[in-house]
Amino acid sequence: MKPWLVVAWLVVISSSGLSQSLSMEYFGNVNTRSVPGFRYSACWGYTAVDGHEYALLGCDSGTAIIDMQAIPPVEVDFVYGPKNGWREMKTYLHYAYIVSESSDTLNGAGVQIVDLRNLPDSASLIKTFIWTHTTGARISRVHSVSVSGNYLYLNGGNFSGIRILDISNPEDPIQAGSYNGPYIHDSHVRNDTIYGSAINSGGGLDILDATNKANPTRIQLLQYPGSGTHNAWTTLDGKHVLTTDEIGTTPKTLKIWNIANLNSIQYVTEYSNTISIVHNVFIKGNLAYVAWYADGLKVVDISNPASPQLAGYYDTYPGAPEANYVGVWGADPYFPSGKVILSDMSTGLHVVRYTGDKRGIVKGVITDYWTGSPLPDVILHFPNLSITRWTDVDGKYLFGYAPGSFRVKMERAGYGTFETLITVTENETTFVNWKIVRKTAGGF
Repeated sequence: MKPWLVVAWLVVISSSGLSQSLSMEYFGNVNTRSVPGFRYSACWGYTAVDGHEYALLGCDSGTAIIDMQAIPPVEVDFVYGPKNGWREMKTYLHYAYIVSESSDTLNGAGVQIVDLRNLPDSASLIKTFIWTHTTGARISRVHSVSVSGNYLYLNGGNFSGIRILDISNPEDPIQAGSYNGPYIHDSHVRNDTIYGSAINSGGGLDILDATNKANPTRIQLLQYPGSGTHNAWTTLDGKHVLTTDEIGTTPKTLKIWNIANLNSIQYVTEYSNTISIVHNVFIKGNLAYVAWYADGLKVVDISNPASPQLAGYYDTYPGAPEANYVGVWGADPYFPSGKVILSDMSTGLHVVRYTGDKRGIVKGVITDYWTGSPLPDVILHFPNLSITRWTDVDGKYLFGYAPGSFRVKMERAGYGTFETLITVTENETTFVNWKIVRKTAGGF
């Protein structure tokens, strides 16, 4: 038996009632926006350069912004948006991009662009972007959104495939291209490869080459009997992808596939110990954090992909496991502190931390090689992790993740692009400074 399985069963009383957990710390619950007849939807995180952590929570009439440094967590601002639509969001630099399935264009349907830099005092809605089709039609509904590098990927809604926006200028997106394939419910983007979840009619996992953003092309379509592929995420080494099935006749399990050879994808195994429906999976290091509806959040050890093991869980749903759309919708495990947020459809945001989480922090200052002046607005892309960080006005950056060495691509106007490795050491804060050279001074 693995050491982390020798644990006590914990019973935690929270505002949602009696919640059960295994190997989890609990930090609190925010349930201030409950509306009869409507359920909370997705959540995502934002970490400022100073390390201050915030959660964004999809609500009936907008998005709640929650300060996670406070115990218990507390809502500090609210961004109103279209009513009666499931809401999803992602962050890029100090911006949030929020989408909804709602057709309520009078109240902001489209992609809301929100500036988070002045938190905890306030958040500012900059504008709402609406995609205009070549026919002149305005496509405002979006089911989910993904970010990788300087690009935003809009999935589903009232467009079958994927719309791609260049957000190099975060407040003024530019249409970069689109994929006009099957209905893509969600997408995970690693480097220039899109793993698109074609949820309907056994569509499976649509794997695309997006090197040319104007015209992504299919690499492989992974189909399996009765599939209802809801979302997917790749392992740290890129050799496996995990998929979740929300609908269809296939078992509603967490499935693991070997993608070392995309021309010959192999089924490895699947994980489930419940009748509840799986929803969303997010991978950090060797752990899969899975939003599993009526079973809550499950942490699954995938260090051996052929034999996934339950490592911990936090269950917010008071009832027994059931095959209905209740309980936990989404999660985000990527905070430097190791905290995880999960959104329960009835009881709002919960903040927890898996006690076996291994993590470290790297921080430092990026300066001009010749002048020594700190450089703000240097963007640090981690393409294998789909994570982006940046420097503040003092040139400071902060990156927290599971232990390991990760490729980082730094870029800044006038300085070109610089690639290196950044190493995260378990339970340590490592200080690494860089000096980068202007193109006009000889390049890198």
